[in-house]
Amino acid sequence: MDNQGLYQADAAESMGVSRPTFARIIKSAREKVTMMLVTGVDLEIEDEKDDCIIIVASMNKNTLEPGKPDAPFLYLYHIHQNEIIEKRVLENPVFVENRRPGQILPLFCNSYKVNFFIATDIGTGLKSALVSKGVYAVSKKMVTEDNLSNYNKILNNI
Repeated sequence: MDNQGLYQADAAESMGVSRPTFARIIKSAREKVTMMLVTGVDLEIEDEKDDCIIIVASMNKNTLEPGKPDAPFLYLYHIHQNEIIEKRVLENPVFVENRRPGQILPLFCNSYKVNFFIATDIGTGLKSALVSKGVYAVSKKMVTEDNLSNYNKILNNI
């Protein structure tokens, strides 16, 4: 079972492949991650999704001003075929409830089906917690709406 509660057969079906093919994909991924950890070589992830959801921590409600994970606001962007189709400004529960980012952001991101969480500085604990929910954590000092629409470039900078 994975972090979304899917068994291999269900995950294979959602990917449009057979269960044995899915098992081979998992085996290959494990081998690549192991080699990356042992040798220290960077792991490149290629993702060909047409759709993604990105949250950026922001210090400002009216303009995107990237901040740390405890910034007061979270900008949620829904991107489809490299175009922003929805933008929402949410209050950051870390700021509002005065809680630790690793305790609340992973579940918060999971509830919005977020693919990427971007902040200026992300600690290893929060990164691990986000990854456990299937959210890529990206530290970036400079983020604009223009470069968010091409999220494949963001993926290559993880």
